Amino acid sequence: MGYVLYEDVQSAQKCIKMFDESRAFGFNQKPIKVDFWQSKDDLKYEQEEKNHACLTQLVNLVVNQSKMHAPNQAMYR
Repeated sequence: MGYVLYEDVQSAQKCIKMFDESRAFGFNQKPIKVDFWQSKDDLKYEQEEKNHACLTQLVNLVVNQSKMHAPNQAMYR
């Protein structure tokens, strides 16, 4: 299974329509399967949100680990 990204849903629909029209009666060929529609901008935003969440989780982990390994360090400041 592969992924194809289009600028928008209308472009993807147009491509599928052109593909369907180019097949003579559809013999011996599998139809295109589309699991879901998602715009390229939405996909990019979703990836950025995941990256941000992972980075936030990493920073919190580092902060918590440093607190656990040096609990008395604040007393010397």
